[in-house]
Amino acid sequence: MWRVDGKELFYLNRERQITAVRISSESTLETAQPIKLFDTPVNARPASGIGSSAQYAVTPDGQQFILNVLADTPAQDSPIHIIINWPEMLRRRAQAGQK
Repeated sequence: MWRVDGKELFYLNRERQITAVRISSESTLETAQPIKLFDTPVNARPASGIGSSAQYAVTPDGQQFILNVLADTPAQDSPIHIIINWPEMLRRRAQAGQK
């Protein structure tokens, strides 16, 4: 994935490391030595057939990464609460606060 200004390319190598390469293209294309940023639990070639680019994302400035990995705790330990018709609930709360 490219940094938004095109001056750096981030990729996941075979050792599961996010790596950065600085790019210069003023007159000719020049690349710096790759720098290994950090290790990840992400597979470079996931078995599901989804490309490795779906396994991570980088912020436009290249300073933060989001990794698609399994959580440490099972989902049943963290229930999901769904609120249906929440605009009506907010309207009723607002009306109750005015009285």
